[in-house]
Amino acid sequence: MTDKEKHGQLNREALATLGLYGIFFLWWYGWGYGLGSGNPESYTYLFGLPLWFLLSCVGGWLGISLGVFWVVRGFFREIPFEETPESSR
Repeated sequence: MTDKEKHGQLNREALATLGLYGIFFLWWYGWGYGLGSGNPESYTYLFGLPLWFLLSCVGGWLGISLGVFWVVRGFFREIPFEETPESSR
């Protein structure tokens, strides 16, 4: 793998990571501040926790964990960082 190919792969991995973080943040913010901005007396509770908390924090964590697993398995590649004669071209 040449240096140019390595940098391209690393850039794709970085963009995938930032994209996942952006999706997670929007999920967390949307559920947390969307459902959690009202009067606490009107909240819906599930298992003793407000629904907004379960959807934003617990659901977001489960979703991002699956997303990270999928991205790492599908897009990330093993890259050797040792200098080889072909990578110095």
